Amino acid sequence: MTSRFARLAAGAAVSVALMTTAAPAMAMEPPEPRGAPTERATPAPGDTVDLTSVALGALSGIALSGAGVGIAYGVQRRRDRSTAHPA
Repeated sequence: MTSRFARLAAGAAVSVALMTTAAPAMAMEPPEPRGAPTERATPAPGDTVDLTSVALGALSGIALSGAGVGIAYGVQRRRDRSTAHPA
């Protein structure tokens, strides 16, 4: 039982670490002063999505879904063992 919790805690720690490194900055542009025009500049043709952030986001999503599947499997297995089986 303890090893399950240790594995779950390790998986959660890895997931949180991946999410914190993959999370983009919330404010990429400084806030505009009040009364300033609200026109947004169109991105230059060379500006693209940062592939590192995309890859880390995908990996953290996979890690989170794996943790969820593992937890669901553990709960289901525990329920199956605790039910009374007719003899």
